[in-house]
Amino acid sequence: HGAAAGCSGAVGCRCDTAPTLVRQHCDIAPTKLRHRCDKMSQSCRSGVAVHVYWVKSRYHTRRLRGAMITPEQLATAIDAMRRHGSDDERYEAKTCGRKLSSDVWESVSAFANTRGGVLVLGLSEPHGFVLDSEFDAQRTLGQFMSGIGDGGKDGVKLANPPRYEAEFIDFEDGQLLVVEVFENELAQKPCYIEARGVRSGSFKRVCDKDVLLSAT
Repeated sequence: HGAAAGCSGAVGCRCDTAPTLVRQHCDIAPTKLRHRCDKMSQSCRSGVAVHVYWVKSRYHTRRLRGAMITPEQLATAIDAMRRHGSDDERYEAKTCGRKLSSDVWESVSAFANTRGGVLVLGLSEPHGFVLDSEFDAQRTLGQFMSGIGDGGKDGVKLANPPRYEAEFIDFEDGQLLVVEVFENELAQKPCYIEARGVRSGSFKRVCDKDVLLSAT
């Protein structure tokens, strides 16, 4: 549909609707503006050199103010990973070159069963945490949403999937897909990979590792 009330010509608003998905694309505006599109809101902030696009999960009733990481926080996190040569307890980088990395679901399970965390998709750890040249953020988002259940029942990878928020963030010479995974409520634990079952498919986060949950 067209831009909502309050959107000036400086802001582009485009919504592609699916049965369980609403996407919002908001261009950086020269002035601070707020607009609402299908019950979702997003701020356009000036002075930010990185374009941010927010995709809301069907598991959310509202966006938690300040919950999603900022481009500046992402840059700081990537700098730390480069210096230390590894991920950490909160951030997990995945290359996802031509397709979504299969071990993404281990990290989603681990974050959901522990204290939450952030997936940085399109960033190659083996090559020093640089952007992967074959990464396609849009394609990877579609694969992620299908696996977590936002694209329908076919292809769902997880039982008790967590709430999440996803953003496309321009970084250096490319674009990353950043997914913040929230910890599940106790009643929704464990989150596990359905194909492996509860015993072999439930993970927890320990430092920069996804570790199988113990039986006790």
